[in-house]
Order: sequence, then structure tokens, then C-alpha cells
Amino acid sequence: ISNLPAFRFSIARQMAETATAPHQAPRGVRILHVGGSSSQADRLRSTLEQSRTLACALVHVDRVADVAEHPDAKDSEAVVLDLCGGGARLSALASLREVLPRLPILVIGDDDSEEIATEALAQGASGYLLSSEVGTRLLVTTLGAALGIQRALLQLDSAREQARPLATHDQLTGLANRVLFNDRLSQAVAAARRSRHGLAVLYLDLDGFRTINEALGNVGPVVRYTEEPE
Repeated sequence: ISNLPAFRFSIARQMAETATAPHQAPRGVRILHVGGSSSQADRLRSTLEQSRTLACALVHVDRVADVAEHPDAKDSEAVVLDLCGGGARLSALASLREVLPRLPILVIGDDDSEEIATEALAQGASGYLLSSEVGTRLLVTTLGAALGIQRALLQLDSAREQARPLATHDQLTGLANRVLFNDRLSQAVAAARRSRHGLAVLYLDLDGFRTINEALGNVGPVVRYTEEPE
């Protein structure tokens, strides 16, 4: 209770700093608009231009078949598959995911049936929006959520790749541990059985190594573990 005035002062200061802080520029996002018509692309572009949080650069591609060779495809961060008026079908979603497997794909259509929306999500779409209901807030929040989920998935994949060596290698020396040895030994035994060849395992025992390890701690073993035999 005695710290209440200080707490109130801290909150007031934070509110003042927030009020006087400069307005952050909208985050730039490059979006690939596939299918639909050029007028539909212009309408979506105009809708996105009204956003104060996302500065979207929308690039239109007529056909799904042209996406792989399009110069802006690799630099895009999200894809809008437009099923309105351009001849694109929901079946094109699978082809898009093959060409751009790591990008979130938002589907926009004029079919308001629950079945088509469910099918789009089942095929890997990040969302399905009805064309007649697309506004700036709905479009931006849906794209923002899809981009956020995609970034989280990429970070998770990166963390898994970084953690993978920790399960099979010694953290101190970086050399293979018992888990990796058993795995490689199992593979070698299976290969020897298939080819009907012999298999040999060389076992080395270092006398008095525990004494050296306890005496030198984390400095000596690094040299002795990682030193290549002459």
C-alpha cells in the first residue's frame, strides 16, 4: 500500500510516453493475388490501401500455372487465391501449396456455403472470406493472423532444427553420443544382414580417464575428446 503513489506515477508516465510516442509506420507485406480479374485485384488493392497497420503491395497473377515463373512469387509473404470471376477453382489450392509451400494462402470466393469454406480449410487454406463481405478490417486481420501463425511455424521449425543435434551429440564436445551411436549401429546391422556381409565394432577404453576428467573439468576433456588421432 505504501508503494501505491509510486505505482500510480509509473502508470501515468507510461501513458504519457505512449501518447507522445511517434506513430509507427505500417508493416510492409507483399501479397500475391492469384486468379480473379484485374478489377477484383484493383478492388482488393484499394481495400488494403486503407489499412493503417499493413502497407500491402498486391501483385496480380492471372493463372496458377504462371505463379512458379512469376518474378514476384519468391518475394511474396502471403497469397490470395481469388475464385471470383477469373476461372480459378478451389482445386488450384493444392497446386499453389506445391509451388509456395511455406506461404499462407487466403481464399476469397462468392460461394457462401459452409461446405466450400470447410473444404478450403481442409486443403490447407489459412482462411476463407466471402467476396461481398471483404472489408479492410476483416481482410487485414485475417491476413495478419495467417502471417502470425506462419511465422510461429517457421520459428518452431527452426527451433526443432537447432535442437535436433542436442539429442544426438554431446553438448560439450559436439561429438556423437550414445543415442546416435545406437542408431547408426542399428542401421549398420540391418545393412549387413541385407547384404550378408560382416560387421565389426571397434571398442576403445581409456584407462584413468575419469581422473583426468575430474581434474581438468570442462577444459581438458574438450581437447582430448575432439582431438583427431594421428
